[in-house]
Amino acid sequence: MTPASILSQFFAVILGSKYSYLFYGNKVYSILDDRVVSSNKIGELFPSGPDSVNAAVYDVENGIVVLVHERSVYGYKEVGANSMRLDSSYPKVSNTICTHFYHRFCENRLQK
Repeated sequence: MTPASILSQFFAVILGSKYSYLFYGNKVYSILDDRVVSSNKIGELFPSGPDSVNAAVYDVENGIVVLVHERSVYGYKEVGANSMRLDSSYPKVSNTICTHFYHRFCENRLQK
């Protein structure tokens, strides 16, 4: 496998409040201080969530890890050492993910 083919399979990388998360296929790698500290299936670390992701982002203002799978958006709060809980306002289904992210991340900043 070439480095380019490996990188093409990374679906998302996010920097959370403590850990960074690298999503690869159906797995998520938790990274702390430049070291992989755990490897799980996405559904194991992010309960009631997707088996794979198309995109992910860390919402700094609300302290939520946001995962996108097709038209569904999941938001998680960190609860302890490398453990996540689905936020009560998620999951959400959007006709277009772009619209959801525009309203959540762009429109609010334009109003400030």
